[in-house]
Amino acid sequence: MEKFLAYRFYDNTAQEWLLAMGVFAAILLGGFLLLFLLRKGVGHLADRTSTKVDDIILERSHKPLVIFICIAALKMALKMLAFSDAFHEQFNNFLYLFLTLNAAWLLVRVMEALAEEYLMPYSKKNGSQYVWLLPIAKRVIKVLIWSIALIEALSNAGYDIAGLLTGLGIGGIAIAIAAKNTVMNIFGGINIIVVRPFKIGDRILIDDYDGFVEDIGLSTTFIRRFIDNTLVAIPNKTFSDKEVVNISAAQGVRATFLLHLPLSLTASQLGIAVELCQQAIIEGEATHQEHIVGVKQISEMGIVLEVIFYARPEFGIWKARTETTQKILAAFQTHQIPILVKAWAVDGLQSQTYETYVKRSASFLSDQKEDEATLNQVKTFKRNPTTDDDDDFGF
Repeated sequence: MEKFLAYRFYDNTAQEWLLAMGVFAAILLGGFLLLFLLRKGVGHLADRTSTKVDDIILERSHKPLVIFICIAALKMALKMLAFSDAFHEQFNNFLYLFLTLNAAWLLVRVMEALAEEYLMPYSKKNGSQYVWLLPIAKRVIKVLIWSIALIEALSNAGYDIAGLLTGLGIGGIAIAIAAKNTVMNIFGGINIIVVRPFKIGDRILIDDYDGFVEDIGLSTTFIRRFIDNTLVAIPNKTFSDKEVVNISAAQGVRATFLLHLPLSLTASQLGIAVELCQQAIIEGEATHQEHIVGVKQISEMGIVLEVIFYARPEFGIWKARTETTQKILAAFQTHQIPILVKAWAVDGLQSQTYETYVKRSASFLSDQKEDEATLNQVKTFKRNPTTDDDDDFGF
């Protein structure tokens, strides 16, 4: 046993190594116990206060404090061992670097939690027009905190910051050239911040993407598509290159459709049809009152009535079209105003009332079924030429 304890490893005996590990374990256990008791005691005091600031600080500081305890235990344990002065100096620089970054992590965690708890709800509640900038501001502040912490840690660790920054400047040019798309996306994000073509919550249209803006980042903007609820990430440079339509900023979305009426319609019936269309738009929940209803064309095919209206952005174009169409059809049925449909019938393209179209379609389908039955019988005869039903086909 004495021989084992006297065995030297990296200029220290096994006994000194065991003692150092014991000190490390003792400080670690003592620190965790102290942290547990502190959280319990301070937690009871925090529960009695009306503010949540102390609760947030207590909850967000737990993990960084665990790392602090581990670093302190490692520092005290290494003091029990004999190493060269150069090793201790390098190790202390490393610990200082780690402690500085850990402090930055603690600050970032507390800042994010306070912003989520107080700043975001306050801005939304008071209708601040800059609420959409808060996520971007949080990211920028996080980058600044980490950058300052890293520079401070490297400076105190003995590194030449001036030379390092010079090297980063030269290397940054090369990186910017290699990552020009990323740089363009960042400038696109800055352009969105300055110009403000849209904000979070707006419904926009760009290329084939129609949806609501969920998040605006420095390099990417996320849109929830209206048609299928999928989340799409769009590079910010796209908004500088493409035309963006802010649907939410408009008073309404333009919608139009055509009604085909028969030529047999009287003048009074045509006037009633126009009034019914106007009334359906004015009384609609999903439509603005502004509208245009008038005759677009008269030909041998009938009278074409064009209906133009504007859908409210909060309801959308589909609901507005459906609601308006239902009201118009119900009103036309009540006043017995026929609507033509264009259908491909046996004798070509025709204009006919809906009732006529249904009857002709049913007759056409009946004739088609009879032809199919006859064709099947012919096929059966060809497969069985000895059948007794030859007289039915005139053979």
